[in-house]
Amino acid sequence: MDSNALLAILSAFTLKTVQEPTLRAYAWNPLPVSRPAVLNVPVKRKQTSLGIDISAPSAIVMDAETGAVLFEKNADDVRPVASLTKLVAAMTYLDTKPDFAANVEIRPADGPSVGRTILPTNERFTAEDVFEGMLVGSINESAKALARSSLGTEDFVKRMNEKAEEVGMKRATFVDASGEDARNRATARDIALALRAAAAYPEITEAMSRSSVTLSGVKKPYLIKTTNLLLSSELNREPYKIIAAKTGTLPEAGHNYALMTEGKDGQKLLVVLLGGETHYSRFQDVKALTYWAFDAYEWPRATARTAAQ
Repeated sequence: MDSNALLAILSAFTLKTVQEPTLRAYAWNPLPVSRPAVLNVPVKRKQTSLGIDISAPSAIVMDAETGAVLFEKNADDVRPVASLTKLVAAMTYLDTKPDFAANVEIRPADGPSVGRTILPTNERFTAEDVFEGMLVGSINESAKALARSSLGTEDFVKRMNEKAEEVGMKRATFVDASGEDARNRATARDIALALRAAAAYPEITEAMSRSSVTLSGVKKPYLIKTTNLLLSSELNREPYKIIAAKTGTLPEAGHNYALMTEGKDGQKLLVVLLGGETHYSRFQDVKALTYWAFDAYEWPRATARTAAQ
């Protein structure tokens, strides 16, 4: 099926429970970025297309530049976010100005409380390898080791909550760095803000662009594959490009996913889905929402720039 046919199918779906957003440009967090121009706000060109019928209980689609909400479904419901927590952990760690060449040892306390062990106890890596393992493979022991070896676990988690407040996450709470605890909670709107802020760190976007990474341990190398299945999809091929993404799964959370995609004219979309039914449905739903938004909206500045060329 070609892309035009797919868009035609997607735009035919409507979501009866969707909350039609009011579009506006505003300064939506205190990050050091310039205030977006009102003319940059996306304009809906397909008024009858309300969105995609998704089964997940919570989702949001935002324009990354202006913060305009293009679609939302229970976007302010507070839910367990699982490994989406690592978005905030990654920013918190980078804010400590770490030495990526320093050695980090995996200790017994870093072992995962859920899921399988990826990095064995007493193995040693560079901090850069541990950081990339946290983002590429969502390794829980990586997040714990970075928290412990930088600020100390307790202070690191405290700083994570401060970081969340800094980037505008109004209802987020974190109790660990890995996301294993179901008390790590936030809204879809909060996670969209976190993803946008995380994408401003080149170390994060570089790691998230990798389909795999090899961690060079003292004992042996460890091949870590990405948890982001859409890296190999058409959403990461011309005219689209995946900028950043993170998965998260817990029994209490369901299957979560956050994605930032760039369109053909440089416009960027944030799509967050919480509580997906299955591992694969979250990718399908976020992919469909991304296609729908690019098709249903136009960006005036991008349109003007294209016409002038």
